[in-house]
This record gives sequence, structure tokens and C-alpha cells, in this order.
Amino acid sequence: MTRSEGDKLLAQWDAVPTERQDYYRRVYQREVRAAGASTDDAAELDVLRRLIDAYRQQALVPVGSRWASVPERVRAAARQGKPLDAPEAHSDVTRPSGPPKALALLLLPLAGLLLFGLFALIGGSRDEADALAALTTPTETLTPTPEISPTPTPLALEQSDPVIRAGDSRRRNYYPVLLQVYPADGSAPRVFVVQERAVQTADWHFDPNPDVVSWVSGLLVRPVLGLPFSPENRDLLTTLAPGARFALQMNTGAVLDFTYRDTSQVARQDAAIFTQVEPGLALVLIGETDPEGALTETRWVVTAAYPVEQEVERLRAGELAAIIAPGESSAIIGLDDVRLMVVGTMLATPETLPADLAYALVDLEIVTDTVGLQTSGVNWTLEDAAGSRFNPDALASAQGAFGALPGNIPPNTVLTVTLGFLAQRDLTDARLLVGVGSDVTVFAVGFTLPPEPPTVEGLDVQMRRVSTDATAVYVEARVFNPQASPVALEALENWLVLGYAPLPLGPQSPPIAGELPDSVGANAAFDLALTFAYSGEPYGRLFLLGREYALHINEGG
Repeated sequence: MTRSEGDKLLAQWDAVPTERQDYYRRVYQREVRAAGASTDDAAELDVLRRLIDAYRQQALVPVGSRWASVPERVRAAARQGKPLDAPEAHSDVTRPSGPPKALALLLLPLAGLLLFGLFALIGGSRDEADALAALTTPTETLTPTPEISPTPTPLALEQSDPVIRAGDSRRRNYYPVLLQVYPADGSAPRVFVVQERAVQTADWHFDPNPDVVSWVSGLLVRPVLGLPFSPENRDLLTTLAPGARFALQMNTGAVLDFTYRDTSQVARQDAAIFTQVEPGLALVLIGETDPEGALTETRWVVTAAYPVEQEVERLRAGELAAIIAPGESSAIIGLDDVRLMVVGTMLATPETLPADLAYALVDLEIVTDTVGLQTSGVNWTLEDAAGSRFNPDALASAQGAFGALPGNIPPNTVLTVTLGFLAQRDLTDARLLVGVGSDVTVFAVGFTLPPEPPTVEGLDVQMRRVSTDATAVYVEARVFNPQASPVALEALENWLVLGYAPLPLGPQSPPIAGELPDSVGANAAFDLALTFAYSGEPYGRLFLLGREYALHINEGG
């Protein structure tokens, strides 16, 4: 590349707005980091060459943390400097969420400027100059494109929607739709349609099409995807190595990037692959059979890690909503005159609920300004760590310390309400999603299962003495409460059943003297003395503080 050509490119680059220069640098640096070329000039140059080659073949442009293809007609208009003044006959977009046409038209003339700016940053060697010289050819105006290039798999690109809808859909608001696998050697990536499947028994039902992976329903922290067996799919999994990458595209258009961790064979009955303790990805080869036609005893499993630094790019691109911490006030996106703050949470476990369920209660402080709030126009949703979502429940809200959410909140009002949801009893970390139209404000909420209330069963009852005379049975005991809270005793009743055979059956006689206190305090004790009527029977059954004692009364004892 000659000096005059470089000067022209530099002049054009200087004309680009500063914020767009920063955006291009971030995109380029992200691709360099993903390729592990941050400290190696030769590797970075190789990334740059691949970006140029990829643009020539696919014409992708960056949009946030994603890449989308630009139609040929838009590229032609950009090269010729003509306005885009006619409707598109068709679109070559290779992803469900492409960029607006005006944005694509803006990006194309700036592509060479970005690459030249990067060339200037890394020093301008002879090899780099040769690579960048391609930008000055009259036949193409090149746009920086990632190593990520769409696969030619026709099903994944053209017929994915019917396959996705044919799965075991749970009508979620957030789920994966496409998986892209990028081998470390830079060979052509594979793209798979993602279909939701509910695995409720030992059988994992799946679509046998080798281009369709089965996502285990609800697993979002660490998605588990089943890859149907085929020789090609087995070769793909067993040859993946460090440097391989995975891109999981969600139905919202967001793309989650993962980096290869390891490959292993696990027993078919091993359930550890389904754990959700940390973000990541598990890709499992399913349906492989041995020569006799029986399922193999082991499965190939590839795991991948989730680089957290991509969250910054996704936030900048608007793909992630900022999460408001408990105790922090925030305006509601779409309702600038309303502020919200989570002031408390708790799990209520009334006896009427099944043992695995609880009422998740969220106390909210709502502040309105000069405009009131029609709460019916707001979506209130609780989402757990696995992605399951719950809508408000009237019975749950009634368990709270504050009133339920009213239909209308007047202007200039500060109101505390309780939103209740029926959820799993083991719920811990969750998010409250407050949606207005397509806008969502996200609040972090945490729950702790309340400790079991102290019970009579937790008392320490020491039977000290049982004695009789001709007319009475005398019971003396020492009662201690080792629990951290008082225990109520007023509802308890104590009885004695007397008879002429061991463990007699008969009427239950209450004490004729002595009584229980109303309660016993935490770490407190008391002496108990009760007297029951007696007529000389040799056997008895004593019911005391929920316990039963068998009595054998000796004459004169």
C-alpha cells in the first residue's frame, strides 16, 4: 500500500465520529481476544486477514455483539455513493435479527477506515500492508467481519422456525434457537437448529435430524444440548480442541458466546451433566449405538465456559438490562415518572401448600410523580435462576405484610405493596422483571427459607417421678426448651388412661390438679406437677406434652 493510499485512508478515518471509532475498536478487540491473539502480532494479523476474507464471502457487519449480512443492493449503493431509495426485493440476512438498512449503509463506507486505524495501531509491517492493500481494490469496499461466518447448512438458515415450534415448547420468553460451533482450526463452522425437549424420564426424546440439537427444557444457567448421533457429529465433537468457540443465539436475538473447556466420555446414567452451579454449556452426543444396535454405555460430552467479559459488550449493545440491587431505587423503563425499589423479600410456607412449594413475597416501594400509574399496563414477573417464570398470585400476595398491588396509584404517591408468587420452596436467587411493552426493568431479589418454628417436639421432657396413693396418681417432670424461640403450650392437653391390662384402652381422664403454663421461653425450664384421679388400676397410659408413657403401677407405689 503506497503512502498516498494510506494518507487517504487516514483522512477518511479522521472524519469518522469519535464514538463510532470507539465502537469499531471494541468490536475488533473483541474478535482478537476471542481468537487468543491479544499478545501475538502474527496471530492478530491472521485474524485481520480472516475478517477481510469473510467479508468478501458473506458481507457481515457488526451490530452490538452480533454480526449480520448486508444485502448486495445495499453494498452496491454504498460502493457507488448512491442513496438507498428503492425497496428491497429480498434480504440476505443470515440471522433472525439483522441491522436496520440505514445502519448497514452507514457501516460499509467506514470498514476500510477501521482496518487502517488498526493497522496504524499494530505497527504497519510489510505483511500487514499487503493484507490491507486489498481494501483499495476497486471491486469491493470491505467491511470488518468476524471469524464467525454462517454455515451453509440449509436447515439452520432457512427452515428453522417449523423445527423450533415442533419441540416441547413451554412458551418461554427466553430460549435458544440456533447453535453455532466454530472449530479451533478455522474450518467452516456448523450451525444447528435448537429444539426444546422436556426430559422427564430416563428417556431423552429428540429429533434424529443431525442438524437439530435438543435443548433440555428450562436449563439456562448452563444449557445442556443433545446432538443426535451421526458420523459427522461424532467427528465434530471428538475433534474439538482448545480455541473452539460456541455461539448460542436466543429468541431475542442476543448471542451468548462460550469457549471450549474439555471433551470426555461419561456414563449414560451420569446426571452431573445437568448441574446448574455455574454458567457454561454442555453439548452431549445422544443416540449412539454399538454394533449390536444397543445404546452405548457412555456418551461423548463437550463442555464450554462462559467468558464474563462479554457481558460488558452486551450491556453496551443494549442486549442486557442493568440489574438493580435490593434497596436501590430505579426509574421504570417506559415509565420515567415512576420509581421502584425492592424493600424486602421472604418465603411464606403455610400448611395449606404442598411440601415443595412456597409463596415468594416481594415488598416494593412505588413512587409516582406528576403522573399516576395504571398497574394493569405493567407486567410483573418473577424469574428463577433456571429461567422459569411466575406470575403474581392473589393468594400469595395476601400473605404479605403490605397490601396487594392496586389497579391505580395516584400521582405524587409513595406506596408500599407486596407482590406474591407461587414458586418452588428451594427458590434462592431470582429476578423481578417489570415490563412495559418491550422494555424490561430488572431487579435482583433473594429469598431465604424461614427456619422451622419451634415445636413441642423440640422440648426436653425429663420424667422425675410417678407415685400413687389410694385416690390419686402424682406426676412430676422437668421441662426445658433448648430452642431459640418460645413454645406455646396453652393448646396442649394431658390425659391419663387407667386399666387392668398393659396399654389400656378407655376414657382419657384430665388432671384434677396442676396445670401447664401458657408457654415456655427460649432456653427456659419449669417444673411440672399434675394429679390424676385413681381407683387402684395396675396399668396406665400417660399422655404428656405430646408424648406417651406406659405405666405399671405397683400396689402401694
